[in-house]
Amino acid sequence: MSWRLPERLGHVSTIGIWSPSGAFANDPDKLALYERGVAFLRGLGLSVVEASHCRGAWHHASATPAERAADLRELLDHPDIDLILPSIGGHVASQLLPLFDPRQVADSGKVLLGFSDNALLPLVVADQTGTITIHHAADVTFGFGRFAEGHYPLSSTSFADAISGRFDLTGTAGWRTLQPGAASGRLLGGNLKGLASLAGTRWWPNWQGSILFWESTDPLHAVCQHLMQLANAGVFDSIAGMIIGRVSTLSDSFYPPEQVLPIEKLLLDVLDLRFPIVVEADLGHNVDNVAVPVGALAILDAGDTVSCELRLP
Repeated sequence: MSWRLPERLGHVSTIGIWSPSGAFANDPDKLALYERGVAFLRGLGLSVVEASHCRGAWHHASATPAERAADLRELLDHPDIDLILPSIGGHVASQLLPLFDPRQVADSGKVLLGFSDNALLPLVVADQTGTITIHHAADVTFGFGRFAEGHYPLSSTSFADAISGRFDLTGTAGWRTLQPGAASGRLLGGNLKGLASLAGTRWWPNWQGSILFWESTDPLHAVCQHLMQLANAGVFDSIAGMIIGRVSTLSDSFYPPEQVLPIEKLLLDVLDLRFPIVVEADLGHNVDNVAVPVGALAILDAGDTVSCELRLP
């Protein structure tokens, strides 16, 4: 497959906002945070266009699946929009998979960004079309809304760099080697629960030779379940390396913490993984994040120190 950057990356002046996962406008606190996020974007000199159902509410989503899919097409057809952002996370982005065409995103030349639940959409676009997309904790509500309050300066700086076409995974230098070694491959990943949900579907990525990155906000026992789903689906037989987000922030309310199988023990002792693994990367909920170019070629070197060099088309 020929990999390429979207044409409008580096030329972003207008942002399109949609709500593929959840709703924010029916919650006063979330709405206020969203408005701060929009103001922050405009303060960067960016114009903002909202999709028709961006501020909607339909059960625990913003709109029906068909309406949300139409919102994406609306933003793709808008001549001025360069980058498409989610308003907020949620739990229903997978409803859109049968209703959108990844090729339309690729052909538009626009940049698609996702995080949390909706990260599976840019992943599918990158995997199926070869167009690089962005994974970043930069939704408008809990991303830019909190950037405006001075939280997560790395995330804010990383976004500004990314829309200029610059990506740096150096982060806060807190990345730690779990399994040493070096590997190269395309960066594919997102939210762990979302990745596991794709197994057995026609949207299951081609993991062969890739470097898997993931983050999660689930209880620790659920993280172990999702990892076993990936293992049983053959992912760990295919990938060249793995980058894991800030799992040290996760907890468990079902089991006492000392009873939950540690993730590191699952990976090394139970699954006996032998490829390079890095943990505590700047990826995750409620932590500073680097912007990851999904589909970019990465060279991961995990030793006494960790380095991750990117090669863009």
